[in-house]
Amino acid sequence: MLEHLTHDALTLIVSGEKPIRGRARKEYPYGNRNQALYKDFFQNKDESYTIRYYGEEILKIHKGNILEVVKNYFGQGTKTVLNEFHKGRAYTVNGTVYAHREIRNSKIHGGLIYEFYKVNKVTERGIPIRGFAKNKYAHIILPLRVGMRFNMLTDTVVKGYEYDVMARKLNRKKSIKLLEEKESLFLRNKVMMNTIPPINIIKDIKEAIERLENGENYLDSKFTRTKYADESYKQDDIYNLVTNLIAKEENLVSYHGLKWGSAEQLTTGYNPIGADDILKWSTDCLKEYLKEKHNLYDVTKKQPCEDRYFTSNKRIKFIMRGNNNEV
Repeated sequence: MLEHLTHDALTLIVSGEKPIRGRARKEYPYGNRNQALYKDFFQNKDESYTIRYYGEEILKIHKGNILEVVKNYFGQGTKTVLNEFHKGRAYTVNGTVYAHREIRNSKIHGGLIYEFYKVNKVTERGIPIRGFAKNKYAHIILPLRVGMRFNMLTDTVVKGYEYDVMARKLNRKKSIKLLEEKESLFLRNKVMMNTIPPINIIKDIKEAIERLENGENYLDSKFTRTKYADESYKQDDIYNLVTNLIAKEENLVSYHGLKWGSAEQLTTGYNPIGADDILKWSTDCLKEYLKEKHNLYDVTKKQPCEDRYFTSNKRIKFIMRGNNNEV
């Protein structure tokens, strides 16, 4: 994957090109030089490279051509740019397709993934035609999660970063019982989200996003009770919980522009965010939080990273073997 963006390739750029003018540190373009404003990289003290797109750090490339993703979600622009750097993303010879490589977001695969497969036919522009069977013997799906590392030349996991993929299924009987028990909690959340002005809630969500980016995780704080959410808690506890749960949903945050847009723009501009939207977000996040907290999911399948492939599952989890942590 990203064979034209390996550590070796970036080292050639550093040794053969001049740094971008006017930068405080030595930074280089990884595309055409006239694209340096939004496509650049720089070298770290450990000799790894940090790849940026429009100033946002998206990848780290380590010695040995090792890829580390620093975000669990990429926007459309980021994916489009990165997919230009695969070796033979999709190519044909006399109508025979050899491979297709793509980084994309897939909700049923847990988020950001890298996929490689063979197909039978592509368009004149080299895009695979959907409906043609993939070669099951040459199909790779790798999860690109913060905390994982992969060899870019072999599409394999780096030693020490092995993981297992857990496919899960909701225990509906236990779920129905729990949600009935927590009915008053959801009622209080509804009243709160319909009472507080949406612009104020958006501001608080944006503050929570900023804290997360600075390494602060409110949900793990020893100074708060909200990680044990219960209907007996104060209203402030519930409010802080749901705003921080929303802030942690990278797909939701990116899709609605909560990170970049101002609260005023988000609540008054084109397709404004209203009280109904925020209520739905908070309710969905709170339900999912309680289901995870009370362990209402049963593991139906365990798939090792050595397979370099895993089946889709809406409740998928990735567990690192070294520390047994979820990523």
